[in-house]
Amino acid sequence: IVKYNFLVADEGENVFNLCSLMTGYIAGVLENLLGFKVQVEHYMNPDYCRQFKPSRDACDFKVSN
Repeated sequence: IVKYNFLVADEGENVFNLCSLMTGYIAGVLENLLGFKVQVEHYMNPDYCRQFKPSRDACDFKVSN
């Protein structure tokens, strides 16, 4: 969970989804810290992304290996 994601703050759903940038960033950081490949997923819909539901205070990311 990324709370108060600055990349999507006050952006509407018609703006390019910047959470894809955060998805890659999270994967890169975790892979370097953990030493193995991880899969990071983010769903671009109101249940997971603040950009599509501004009243949310977080974006949810699923991490697996």
